[in-house]
Amino acid sequence: MTHDISKVSVSLESHIHYRAGQYVSIQSSDTDIPARCYSFAQSNTPGGNQLVSFFVRGVTGGRMSNWLIDPLNVNSKVTLSAANGDFYLRDQSAPVLCVAGGSGLAPIIALIEEAIQNNSAIVDQPLTLLMGVRSQRDIYYQDQINSLGTQWRNEFRFTPVLSDEPVASNWLGHRGFVTNYIDQKTSLGATGYLCGPPPMIDAAMIKMQENGMDLNRIFFDKFLDQSGIKP
Repeated sequence: MTHDISKVSVSLESHIHYRAGQYVSIQSSDTDIPARCYSFAQSNTPGGNQLVSFFVRGVTGGRMSNWLIDPLNVNSKVTLSAANGDFYLRDQSAPVLCVAGGSGLAPIIALIEEAIQNNSAIVDQPLTLLMGVRSQRDIYYQDQINSLGTQWRNEFRFTPVLSDEPVASNWLGHRGFVTNYIDQKTSLGATGYLCGPPPMIDAAMIKMQENGMDLNRIFFDKFLDQSGIKP
């Protein structure tokens, strides 16, 4: 999908049941690489899914992520844990503010898909999706997001924000840190859903509260990749 994020699909022997926003631990069946956790990048179906997908970012030192996206490992066997996590849609009667960083877009997509699929009342609320990436080449899944937007009954606003785009480029959109675009209009009375690197999550929580969002209405899933873990 981008130079460092791939969509990895896993075909299961039996159906798995989960809530959109949850994650599983994935481990290679034939190596000693430690298992890593990844969020589902799709909603579930009433009968469960037998083909599941994840957004995986390759990082320096990320043994599991780099193994998963290596073309040489296509059709290799992996083991998945049961679904875990409590990152799921809450209040159906409030506007929604989603902030995603990098591969943290995966559970956000699953949440939106599930709401549309289930014809949830929350689809009648305005939704803002802020996506933080470094440059234009890091923007992905845009067509699918736009398609979801056409199915959302109320206003659906998708805003990519580039933090490291060359000044002289042809980009006419938003620049800087994605958290700089959290404002009172999108925060006051809304429910927040955050997924991405811990520094982004922490900064977003502060900005949301500064703009009137209650702390107990902010839900998040922090992604910590191997590049941030010292041996």
